[in-house]
Amino acid sequence: MVEANPAIETFTERPARVAGPGSAMIDFWIRLRDAPAGEFWLIEHRDAKEGDDRAVEEDTGSDSLLHGLPVRVIHQSELEAWRVPIANWSRIVPYLVSYRRFRTPVLEQAIVVYLNEPRALDAIVERFSEYDQASVEASLFALLASGRVVSPDIAVAPLSGATSFQRV
Repeated sequence: MVEANPAIETFTERPARVAGPGSAMIDFWIRLRDAPAGEFWLIEHRDAKEGDDRAVEEDTGSDSLLHGLPVRVIHQSELEAWRVPIANWSRIVPYLVSYRRFRTPVLEQAIVVYLNEPRALDAIVERFSEYDQASVEASLFALLASGRVVSPDIAVAPLSGATSFQRV
């Protein structure tokens, strides 16, 4: 959910308790492009009794601040709605991590030029067949993560050769 949100500029995973032992746990500090100060995201992962959806809010309050920053509670139902994009980004993130030191700016720029209209992943890989497939995919995914390329398909369908990408 964090990696898939293009509005997130940076994030830090640094768990901390909201109100001492046994209280809710802050999972991420998030810095959004439009909110330079950032906010904290708290993922509801208590074993609350059925119907007790206020467990986290009791620790944080509905309009909570922590160190002067807002606290956003992410409920399990919201995470479930992100099932497909989370699965897709779980496949993309290893490319971003593995290839970040081996980026090919010339290939990335060529991909941006090629994506003047929506193109399927398979077509992109085929067009740049002089490079190995993993390098092309890593370059494309780096462009996606940086916001230079978009893919509405990522949010609604499993990543495949038919997944469409287009430059911004």
